[in-house]
Amino acid sequence: MMTRARLASLTEVLAAAAHDLTGAVAPVAIEAEQWGELGRVLATELKSAASRTGVISSVPAFLTAHLKRCFAKAATFPHVEPDSTPSTPAHSPEASATRSLSAEEIEEYTGFITDLLANGYTTEQASMQFAACFHATDWHTILSAAETRTRAASRDES
Repeated sequence: MMTRARLASLTEVLAAAAHDLTGAVAPVAIEAEQWGELGRVLATELKSAASRTGVISSVPAFLTAHLKRCFAKAATFPHVEPDSTPSTPAHSPEASATRSLSAEEIEEYTGFITDLLANGYTTEQASMQFAACFHATDWHTILSAAETRTRAASRDES
């Protein structure tokens, strides 16, 4: 069983967000069951997403990437233009990423993929989940740079 200390940063972020939204200094006691329900919903979504994936070495990295992908909108991935077929979501392999990214966008996405790789994501998992969102050349650039940064960080830690 995980200790509360290992989840402290998660609960601190959630408590701060609740404070920002409600003004209450601490979560209201009568909401305890609702916080529990939120936890159960997240756990169910995590298990559902994990059932469609291979081995998961980092639950927080996996769930973060999954939720970002689920919540991503055109504003988050402005370079993705959905296929003309209404039933094709922008993050599906059938969607077409037609606009090349700017250098700043490539740098931003490289940082995101680097973080995933550093936290246990494999190159294959990252490619499976995100490659379809990018023009092939941009994805190659992002993934190559992320792999290089991850290898360099590993060498620096040794």
